[in-house]
Amino acid sequence: MAGAGRRGDLMRIEIDTGDLDGFAALLEGTAHNFSAKELSRVSRAALKAGRLSYEDSLANDGRPLGYSKTKIRRKLEVVSANGGSATSEIIFRAGWFPLIAARGTRQKRAGVFSPSWGMHRGTFIATMPSGHRGVFKRLRGTAMETKPHKEQIAELWGWNPNREVERGNSDALEEAGETVRKSLQNSALDLYQHLFGH
Repeated sequence: MAGAGRRGDLMRIEIDTGDLDGFAALLEGTAHNFSAKELSRVSRAALKAGRLSYEDSLANDGRPLGYSKTKIRRKLEVVSANGGSATSEIIFRAGWFPLIAARGTRQKRAGVFSPSWGMHRGTFIATMPSGHRGVFKRLRGTAMETKPHKEQIAELWGWNPNREVERGNSDALEEAGETVRKSLQNSALDLYQHLFGH
């Protein structure tokens, strides 16, 4: 069955072999032999459409926070892509955006405020010697190795595309699954018209 779902902390868009049974049935009684290569090509095209749909939907979700489609695509890592005739799926892992990247994040007297995440008391914006800038907090009861008189610090993170899907704040996965189904339907229609001329 064409669709989408979760696999642990990963997001999956998949096509089951049952989705392609209609193609085989369509070709029964014709001289055309539907090869594994052709099945794979149809599956890959549908998965590509699903991937683009997933990225576009998340780009719309992230726009109010100031995240562009390009930045979101960089955070989405394809960890597995299989367009074979037996099983077809694409699996995403998503990275976190640092809190500093959210639009409107700024330092206040009580801490760092972000319109999307609220006030984080006791936090501060700083630039590391490496040039990396972020929102940080001190970890009480710890000590830095190089400066034992100072506490260790940790960076605060904001938005993660896959987590928004997981929490039900985005319809990106459902929309991707529907896009895959429509792509398969369109491929079946194109094939029918090619074979039978109507």
